[in-house]
Amino acid sequence: MYLVIVVAFVVVMLLKTYMRRRDGLVSPLRFWMWTLLWVGVLAVSLKPQWTDYFTQMLGIERGVDLLMFLSILGMGYLIFLLYAQSEKMRQDISELTRQLALSELEAPQGGEGITDGHG
Repeated sequence: MYLVIVVAFVVVMLLKTYMRRRDGLVSPLRFWMWTLLWVGVLAVSLKPQWTDYFTQMLGIERGVDLLMFLSILGMGYLIFLLYAQSEKMRQDISELTRQLALSELEAPQGGEGITDGHG
């Protein structure tokens, strides 16, 4: 049952990744990065012993410990990316608000500027 769920999940995520690329929402680099991630998830789920080489090389006893470690690192990286994106949006909104306020000050008072919708 575990493998059915993983395979279904990976197929759905690969389709979503493809559709986002097709719609131009994901760059080619990010598309391949996500595709490799989902194929890797599938490969490790089908053949968990493949992680043994990396665990021995890193001195970790079990493959699941390596996967948990990598998952935590990956989530930390994604949180950082989301924070950076959020901060950039905040700065963009502040700049747009500043530009809008300045354009309202510079607009002639004869009703040609931005109105409040009354009148």
